[in-house]
Amino acid sequence: MVKFQQLGVKQSPIELTIKIHPIEQLIQMAQILQDGMVINMEIRLPEKSVLPNGFRYPESLFKVVRLNLINLDPWIIMNGDQVVSRIEGLKERYPNRTLIPFARRLDNDDLACFEPMKGEGVQVIHDFASSGYEQRKEYADFWDWFRDAMNEMIEFD
Repeated sequence: MVKFQQLGVKQSPIELTIKIHPIEQLIQMAQILQDGMVINMEIRLPEKSVLPNGFRYPESLFKVVRLNLINLDPWIIMNGDQVVSRIEGLKERYPNRTLIPFARRLDNDDLACFEPMKGEGVQVIHDFASSGYEQRKEYADFWDWFRDAMNEMIEFD
């Protein structure tokens, strides 16, 4: 307990109790809201059963998630439930492709996806575009996409 004496007042000292939280809890509380928006969330990847056989996320994505580098406004790394929902929709809209989204743009319908048939590359597609017209960009690997997403974050307002 910390006691403060009010200057010039002849009363008993004011008592102030300061509750100490573990640093992890303070960090978590600080990350919950910023200007009314969620700025951090727990990222869970989808169950293996909903992913194509043999598909593995690259270690680079795990590193980014571990470091909580998940909000790259305008890009955001998606949670497992969002990924599963989008996989189903992508199968319907683009039946000739196997797309596994991991990030989405907040300002349009672009998704960053892995496409196992194309190796380690990242495909940026404009979801809901007509089949055959969805492709926006292609990156050699996750780090190339991440660098570009960081640059877009710097330039975005």
